[in-house]
Amino acid sequence: MLRKEIIKRYVEVENIHHVIWHNGSILMREVLKTLLFLFVAYLIYLWIIQYSNREYRNRIFAFIGLYFFIKFVVNFLNLYLDALIFSDKWITMFMREGIREYKTDVFERDRIETISFNQNSVRDKIFGKWDITIKLEHWVDFPFENISHPKRQVWKIMRMKDYFVWQKKEQDLKDLEWEESKFNILVEALWEVVKEYMEKWWKKSEFDNNF
Repeated sequence: MLRKEIIKRYVEVENIHHVIWHNGSILMREVLKTLLFLFVAYLIYLWIIQYSNREYRNRIFAFIGLYFFIKFVVNFLNLYLDALIFSDKWITMFMREGIREYKTDVFERDRIETISFNQNSVRDKIFGKWDITIKLEHWVDFPFENISHPKRQVWKIMRMKDYFVWQKKEQDLKDLEWEESKFNILVEALWEVVKEYMEKWWKKSEFDNNF
């Protein structure tokens, strides 16, 4: 997927299992806002051409059009690339904030305490938009706005958290077994050393007693 490949340029994430994006309606909102602006600008342009110098007028509208086109592209990409990324161990929140600015927050999946979701307006209900808030231990909140199908997303997040916790316990158990195995090997090695020493001491004692 194109978005995933672009995000990998900003975030070092391997083995992406799931990504939550913004609801498509907010992208459409940016498109409609830009189209509305262009329509109004065109009407103004038709009105102004009757009273101003053509060369001066065209330069002004070309500059305004270029400015709002760049602004539209930046805003669109900021929303298009925002994501909650779930990998083997981590959850990464990636948020673009300008042409070159962006921020990432990373936390382990087993730190999730609760996940809540809510709608803020009638428009959210019409377009099926929800805001979710991931609450970590020590009551640290990570909100992510305007998503679709929150119940399904929350179910996936919690299932991946449970699976990660299970994997972590299994790994801890393996590590414990490995430590116990090393300890047993060490005990056996020490016992062999002690046994060898005792045998030498016993032979030496017998030899001394004979003479």
